[in-house]
Amino acid sequence: MIDGAWRLFYRLAYPLARLVWRLTGRSTHGAVVAIIHDESVLVVQPSYRRGLSLPGGYLHAGELPRHAAARELGEELGLRVAAEDLTFVVQVQEGRDRTDCFVLRIDQVPILHMDRREIISAQFVAFDQILSTNFVSILRPFIETINTSTFD
Repeated sequence: MIDGAWRLFYRLAYPLARLVWRLTGRSTHGAVVAIIHDESVLVVQPSYRRGLSLPGGYLHAGELPRHAAARELGEELGLRVAAEDLTFVVQVQEGRDRTDCFVLRIDQVPILHMDRREIISAQFVAFDQILSTNFVSILRPFIETINTSTFD
């Protein structure tokens, strides 16, 4: 029941925050990570919006995007990774929102620890199927880029 209350809070607070940011002209800066295993990428289902996304979130004041991405992996999925292990690929922009996109290639599927409040579920999806899902629009160019590239 407490998890459900948290999900409701996220579902209500996120659109309200977005509205306030739009009305005040505030820009946002986020960071996401595409965790790649074989020919699949880990996608998450946030509780606060429809559609699949990549693990990540907004930067804290003074925080570097690479460090924010590593922090978010820990907060959302229980994955501890060094920021230096993340490979920067591209920054995507949609209006005032910009997102730094990183890749982390892994050899084994990790054990994930989600709180089921902010992130409801996570799963690996094959590259050839991900763009046919309800995937967040701002990240589609990033997925298309990494689908055709090799990162070590």
